[in-house]
Amino acid sequence: MVREIPQVIDGIHCYCGCAALPDSYSLLSCFESDGMAQVCHICQGEARLAHRLHTDGKSLDEIRAAIDAKYA
Repeated sequence: MVREIPQVIDGIHCYCGCAALPDSYSLLSCFESDGMAQVCHICQGEARLAHRLHTDGKSLDEIRAAIDAKYA
């Protein structure tokens, strides 16, 4: 799913705590190389929600607001 919409995933903050890690700049970082998303349910959940909302035609701002409301 992430590969289908990297431009959207790159515009989303990850709430699992990985944002504090060096070289982490967005949810997309969690899915790069050996990123945290391999084992983190928060990263995975945010990505699934973003993909579903994007498929439903929501804007990046609307997707961010939904993820903020659920995970912040």
